[in-house]
Amino acid sequence: HRLFRAAVEDEAIEINPVAAVRTPKTREVRKQRAILTDAEFEKFVACAEVDLELRMLALVARCEGGMRTGDLNAWDWSMIDRVHFAECFVPRAKTRTPQHLAVPDVLAPLLRAWWERAGRPERGPVFPVTRGKRTGEARSPLGLSFAKRLRRDLFRAGVWRAPPIEVPATRPGTRTDLGRHAAGTTVAPNPVDPLYFETATTLPVDFHSFRRSFNTALAEAGVNVQHAMHLAAHSD
Repeated sequence: HRLFRAAVEDEAIEINPVAAVRTPKTREVRKQRAILTDAEFEKFVACAEVDLELRMLALVARCEGGMRTGDLNAWDWSMIDRVHFAECFVPRAKTRTPQHLAVPDVLAPLLRAWWERAGRPERGPVFPVTRGKRTGEARSPLGLSFAKRLRRDLFRAGVWRAPPIEVPATRPGTRTDLGRHAAGTTVAPNPVDPLYFETATTLPVDFHSFRRSFNTALAEAGVNVQHAMHLAAHSD
């Protein structure tokens, strides 16, 4: 339907031949993302082997209004109170409606240290591109996911719920299709571990899991539904 509609808009055809077709309603299976426990999250952010930027991204996503990946990519230093680090604007890239929020006490000193590490800029992306020709520039608000990096470093930090398994080792440049194999074995996440693999009821951990953690924390703290909707910018 979308392809034919685009063809009509481009005046390649006069009418959309499938415009009258109605697809049958199907029951969609909606699985919740797995979320880290407080102990698992603490172990992750305390691990020195985990990339510092990834730890800061996770802390902000979990503490500051349940920010989505698009919000993190669009966040600019000009949106943050750089004197007291007491308040900020969250860009809300999905709805394009910036939201004024307080900066939690637990996050403020870490955010200040991140700002000082960046050279105390007045503006510019809080989490800029770190590699390549675009180093220092803003990331695309909706074009990047941190899910693979997150799960890789979660495993590096020793966060798992099922014992890791041994798998054949891999090395850059090996070609298993040509019979070239790396020697030895390495450890990898267990296929039954819900943090790393989809199960019958849950999806593996990704950055949206921190948003769900934020919402769960609001519920556990007794925040009423209307206020929680406002804090997390939920429409329902």
